[in-house]
Amino acid sequence: MARTIEQIYNSMIQEKETYLELQALQPQADNFQEMLSNLTSSSRVATWRLFYYVVAFCVWTLEKLMDKHKQEIDYTVANNHYGNRTWYEMKAKEFQLGEDLIVVNGVIKYAAENLSKRIVKYAASVPGSVTQVKIAGESGGELIKIPAEQVVMVQNYFNKIKPFGTRVSVTSNEADRIKIIADIYYNPLVLYGSGAKITDGSKPVDVAINNFLKTIEYNGKLNIQKLVDAIQNAEGVQDVNHVEVYAKYGTTEYMQVNREYFSYAGWMRVDTDFPLSATLNFVAYV
Repeated sequence: MARTIEQIYNSMIQEKETYLELQALQPQADNFQEMLSNLTSSSRVATWRLFYYVVAFCVWTLEKLMDKHKQEIDYTVANNHYGNRTWYEMKAKEFQLGEDLIVVNGVIKYAAENLSKRIVKYAASVPGSVTQVKIAGESGGELIKIPAEQVVMVQNYFNKIKPFGTRVSVTSNEADRIKIIADIYYNPLVLYGSGAKITDGSKPVDVAINNFLKTIEYNGKLNIQKLVDAIQNAEGVQDVNHVEVYAKYGTTEYMQVNREYFSYAGWMRVDTDFPLSATLNFVAYV
């Protein structure tokens, strides 16, 4: 990290004092703050001190440039992961809708970055004989499926930039559907009714479950114990019992989740055909 001009100046003064032939230069025991103080006074500043300051400033400038150069090298090294999982995910998010690629010095890239045309907000890669790249967009803070015609464009983009000899399949699917069955024991002093509402009409348990599903990282897993913990932490909830979780993707049949569930689409939501109002049984804890 670059030193300050003051640190460089003072180190030069300390070095000067080690030479007998330079000790005659006045003032002795000089430092940066004293030099600055003299600059604003009516006294003259010794020319040699000004030279020291100029040299210190030049050294400081050089050290700052070296810091910047090191940062650029560190960034290049950190992002030098061509063809691995992180590379696929990073490149998916760099896709720009409606723009063609160019080749510059053997590197395939866009002519310029255009963040407004980047439609892929979430991406995950799954290794195999064919590398699967899952992608999703975002609207109003919510994950959304990317339209099929745009997925084709992302696929063509990867066909051009992928490592030679590899195969890539880009997909974007509707969220996996989750069905949650449970007995929720609630404090009747805080919540009321079969839907366990509070006086303003909101449903803390519904909010807790939906927020929990949103916090699962893209292409992550649902853990039943963590789901129960999220429900347990909802306002007014006293206990949770008889929890059953079922999951499905696409047109497949529901299957019961024993402990954890890895989503096929990369994200998951409560099935609107089985809303929480129909699958959660609220019991007053008395």
